[in-house]
Amino acid sequence: MDINPPNIYITNLLDSSFVSEIVKIECIAEDDDSIKVVELWIDSVATGQIDTTAPYEFLWNTVSLIDSTDYSIMLMAQDLSNNITFSETISLIVDNTNSSPQESIIRTITYTETEMTITIESSKDSDFLKYEILKSENQESEKYILKELYDITDTVIVLNDFNPIQPSWYWVNIIDIHGYNTFGDGFFVLDNPPAESSLSGIDFLDNSEVILLPCQFSFSWTINTENDFHSYSIYESDYPDMVESIKIFETNDISVIGYSHEIEPSKYKYYQLFVEDYWGLRTASNVRQGCSWFLFNEQYGDDSYDYGRSMIETDDGYIIVGNTSLFDNDYSNVILIKIDRSGN
Repeated sequence: MDINPPNIYITNLLDSSFVSEIVKIECIAEDDDSIKVVELWIDSVATGQIDTTAPYEFLWNTVSLIDSTDYSIMLMAQDLSNNITFSETISLIVDNTNSSPQESIIRTITYTETEMTITIESSKDSDFLKYEILKSENQESEKYILKELYDITDTVIVLNDFNPIQPSWYWVNIIDIHGYNTFGDGFFVLDNPPAESSLSGIDFLDNSEVILLPCQFSFSWTINTENDFHSYSIYESDYPDMVESIKIFETNDISVIGYSHEIEPSKYKYYQLFVEDYWGLRTASNVRQGCSWFLFNEQYGDDSYDYGRSMIETDDGYIIVGNTSLFDNDYSNVILIKIDRSGN
């Protein structure tokens, strides 16, 4: 009759070791005839976890245990004759304070009229379970899950339901197989109004522009470069503050940067350009003045010496009469300038 108990000892853990999450416990168990069962004991209490075949291994889940606490670990071996032996007791200190997954951040968020694309940093955790993509109205409000991704390489997320003109925060939360999670920093999204396109062309306030034809003029503006560009619109008003303005031109072609327009004789008019994006956000340009009775606006001679005194109209243009002090520091010298109807 076999009365010799088995031999058993833990092979992979040292006394007073710090452990976390899932701990693997390995042992060697030997007997004269055969090992019937090996069982894991925690704090001198049988756990019910058994192994009947070599190599004898156990997985101890410490996730729900109290951190910075000592736990005694031992293994019980029983042979076919029901002889029992316990291994040496090993004290292990559970510490899961640093077990949360490494933080992942949202790298970029871009969007078109129909799609928002979120790119996140890939997790490097070996016990990765999933990503959660969440949204909130502000940094402190409740977060709502938009998508869950279980493939660690799935780091590009496309959304079709979004509204960039409502301020929103987007987040990525990494969860591991043990239930630990880590939120990355929030990513704020709010679409800005389009950049201003400056209206140029007619502006007789600074005496620098030329009107091409009587009662007709053209003006231009700087091209817009917004990715979400939708349209240019030009408004006309009788007032400098653009009250009671009406739309006289609109185009969805971003490359169009000019427009010709006629106004009724003897009128001052005021013009403003609006750039609008996909989302209805608009940006207004500067206001420009146009006037129908100016044919041209030019300067002749030297403004330090030459003065125009009178102008008469001819069949093909105009004659300007004046005097100059350029030659002898007085104004006794007469000057005569002939120009055509375009000011040449």
